[in-house]
Amino acid sequence: MFKLEKIKSKDVKRVCMAHTVYTLLQYLLISSEEELQQTFFFLSTDFSPHLLDRLPNKYVCYPHKAPFLLRPFHNLLKLFRQCTNKITYPFLKHAEIYALDHASLFFPYLRGYQYIQLEDGFGTYSPPNSTIATARLFGFPLEKQWGRSKNCRYRLLSRDPAPDSYLCRKPYCKFDLQKLWSESSAQKKQFILDLFDISKEDLAIFDRCENILLTQCFSEDYMITEQEKLACYHAIIEAHQLSPQMTLIKTHPRETTDYESNFPGFTVYRKKVPLELMALNCIRIKKAVTVSSTSVFILKRSGAEIIWCGSKFSPALEEKYGKLGIPFGCN
Repeated sequence: MFKLEKIKSKDVKRVCMAHTVYTLLQYLLISSEEELQQTFFFLSTDFSPHLLDRLPNKYVCYPHKAPFLLRPFHNLLKLFRQCTNKITYPFLKHAEIYALDHASLFFPYLRGYQYIQLEDGFGTYSPPNSTIATARLFGFPLEKQWGRSKNCRYRLLSRDPAPDSYLCRKPYCKFDLQKLWSESSAQKKQFILDLFDISKEDLAIFDRCENILLTQCFSEDYMITEQEKLACYHAIIEAHQLSPQMTLIKTHPRETTDYESNFPGFTVYRKKVPLELMALNCIRIKKAVTVSSTSVFILKRSGAEIIWCGSKFSPALEEKYGKLGIPFGCN
């Protein structure tokens, strides 16, 4: 059985900086078993303790949400980490780095190094609307995100971008999750399933439901209130006649909403796993509904009807963010 072992710093050949379950799955599939054994992971606290316990070569980055008056000290801490990471993590100088450069918690470790940009779901295909500073003290320059930095060698994409997309301004390499999964060894597949704590019982939960509602962390990210989010999902369920017996509610890994109490009778799946991995294991959903979760489109391959609601059922979301259109190439 394939298993990762603890390795010394000098033996690290690759680095993966991921803060979502999808990007981690992506890296696991594009890497050989030998490459995974040579990888050091920088991960966020969004992953389950089960997963973190099974990756021996890792550093868990804790996001510090400092109050306004303490932000200068917070930025100084980031600057300190940036200055010391060459000593703490010397392998960053020579390792091949795969990263999400728009995850601010990785800035102190990524800045100054060349890297390959991982795809952050199909949302990657929507034009980015901001840049953020890696440090706001002493005149440090802004660092461009979403692979637009000069240090980004190329992007990993699961589909060709639109001809006029910002993604075409830099080289990219295509990957196919389905092909990568089918070409993986049985040992590697089992390692990935065990890593995300997916059992036969988990797959059976998905298999016995005809419909799936993918929820998102709108209230946790302060986009709308908890009450507005619940009202939105109640309206979606009513409009699309999603019965409790045949509908699975899959929550976002960062959600804390009590769906069990607010949607009695529905099966709620809370494990922090990528929907893409469940789809790769032949789940057969007939109807998939979401506000704007791009992971829903992985189910299109298996023939599911995709219902993209956008902000139709949430006046609060529409007021702030408009219609929430489908990213290029997804419909």
